[in-house]
Amino acid sequence: DINLDLVEDKQSPDVDLEGFEAGIRAIGRNMRPGTLVLIETTVPPGTCARVVAPSLANELGCRAEPDSFLLAHSFERVMPGADYFDSIVNFWRVYAGHTPEAAVACRKFLEKVVNTRDFPATELASTTASEITKVMENSYRAVNIAFIEEWTRFAEAVKVDLFEVIDAIRKRPTHSNIMQPGFGVGGYCLTKDPLFAKIAAHRLFDRKDLSFPFCEHAVVVNDAMPQGSLQRLEHMLGGLKGKRIVLFGVSYR
Repeated sequence: DINLDLVEDKQSPDVDLEGFEAGIRAIGRNMRPGTLVLIETTVPPGTCARVVAPSLANELGCRAEPDSFLLAHSFERVMPGADYFDSIVNFWRVYAGHTPEAAVACRKFLEKVVNTRDFPATELASTTASEITKVMENSYRAVNIAFIEEWTRFAEAVKVDLFEVIDAIRKRPTHSNIMQPGFGVGGYCLTKDPLFAKIAAHRLFDRKDLSFPFCEHAVVVNDAMPQGSLQRLEHMLGGLKGKRIVLFGVSYR
């Protein structure tokens, strides 16, 4: 495993790719030409094309053709819990190759380990597109969680039952998937992935003119949710000193 460490500076977030790049270089030094290198972790969009591919080419160039590798990206959509393994095998995959040959090799590999018969894989035009898909879908979820958190605070302030409101909204088919209020965002995806868009734009593509205010604000709002939940408990119970609190049904998801 190779860590991608997010530098926790919300004003100018960045990712420490040093360990990741060292791992890729080690793979390049030891791999056989023609080997499929499949990146499944969540990375800032552009990482495969602008970090991984050049590193592999440099290492292979000493003993083979620089382009004699098959690089692809295909992220997992795992569901923690009892269905963890099932969510790897029986779920829709997105993939892309750095070259057409790499895309073919990736598809053939996925067909061996994923149930692509019932859950067909979707091929995209580039590894950057595949990386964006992962970061964008996680950012979408994080932004929606932050959206509900803002309305939760308002509903509590004006003494309105937000669950009743959401049930009414869900009767509209186009809004049937609106989220419920929650305690906060856990895990290692939604707490950082929305920041990868800005990191990619500024660091990998040198597009410092691009900004992602919704994604960045969502992370700030979601980071504060646990503290907000604690404050609600203190208000409801008249303070927490000497109180015993039991949580039922609270899990990663």
